[in-house]
Amino acid sequence: MSDQLLSVPVKVSSEIDISTPLKAALKQKGYRPLEAEWFQEFEKLRNLSVDKNLSKNQASVETLNRYYDQLAVLHDKNLGNIPNLSLYWESSLEKGGFFGGKYYTYSSNLEFERVAVLYNIGAIQSALGADYRASNNDEGLKNAAKCYQNAAGIFINLCETKQETLGITEGYTLTNDLNSDALSALAALMVAQAQEMFVTKAILDSMKDGIVAKLCAQAEDLYKDAILKLKKDNVRSLWESTWMNHAKGKQLAFEGLSQFFQSKVCGTKKLIGEQLGRLTLSLDLLKKAQDKLGAGGFVTKFIAEAEKQYSLAKKDNDMIYLELVPPAEKLDPIDRVASARLAKALPCPEKLSTNFKDIFEGMAIDPNAVNPPTLKSIFGSTVQALGKYVEKKLLTPENK
Repeated sequence: MSDQLLSVPVKVSSEIDISTPLKAALKQKGYRPLEAEWFQEFEKLRNLSVDKNLSKNQASVETLNRYYDQLAVLHDKNLGNIPNLSLYWESSLEKGGFFGGKYYTYSSNLEFERVAVLYNIGAIQSALGADYRASNNDEGLKNAAKCYQNAAGIFINLCETKQETLGITEGYTLTNDLNSDALSALAALMVAQAQEMFVTKAILDSMKDGIVAKLCAQAEDLYKDAILKLKKDNVRSLWESTWMNHAKGKQLAFEGLSQFFQSKVCGTKKLIGEQLGRLTLSLDLLKKAQDKLGAGGFVTKFIAEAEKQYSLAKKDNDMIYLELVPPAEKLDPIDRVASARLAKALPCPEKLSTNFKDIFEGMAIDPNAVNPPTLKSIFGSTVQALGKYVEKKLLTPENK
């Protein structure tokens, strides 16, 4: 098992004058007052959130959380497509064809901005997970697992995005990083990495070998699920060339580890033949994983440990037990116990930031600022239908 983990790249935007068109849209809806300092604070928050040099740390997550929650408040004001607003966001994954660059999308709707910001929160959570994992201690592993599960929940939440609600500018399409299949693949990968954190903690805590074997088997299955989603035809070109190799290497590593820890259970029970069979299979899988992941980290450590255990068990079997060593296909599969699947996508809460304060909380609709309704605006199609009825029934030649 390599210590390396995958992080999702962030989407990139640019600073714009968002205050002027936003203020005009709110004014048109009848909101008052429209204090200049509120819009300055809002624009400052946006500029911090789209800063290309935004650090991948918890403070940045909180900044994005605040901006996301503020956009959610504005979303409830039903502003729709805002005239003279042009929001630009690049894809975080796909490159722009032969000439390089990135694919990008424009929109005049704050809902599109909210979706892009939420995506970046998930991406930074994935980077934080890798940082926490590097500490290799109890608290770091817990935090890493939580980050990956949060990221998975965000990507699943984004799968429900409806393109028609995003106000995409004519001539542009939604970038493929927001494709539901791509988001589903990212979520699956994050859950697999979260399970990896639980396995690592179990090993560090010296949990029972049988339990660790079952945790590893679940990690194997979760990586297998992620691979199936990553290799779908409509999204497989989005990933860095190393991603698929990495995921396959992790699947092999956890399958090998599950056999290694189950072999230790066999050794305790003096089932030496089965122990040797599982160690043989474990070494084969771990070496294949090493070919894909590279030497170092947990893979190298457990190959050395498995070789040592194999040598000792073989010596005992040759001298004492004389048991037949079953081939891999004759070994009983390791139990897939649902309770061993500890990782899951955590639900995305309605409010993300702590102690959120609405920048525009002093603003409300002023009835005097709204255009007075006309008969047509109130009754709409009813007036039109009545007019057609009068024309047809009452203004016929015999009634003129």
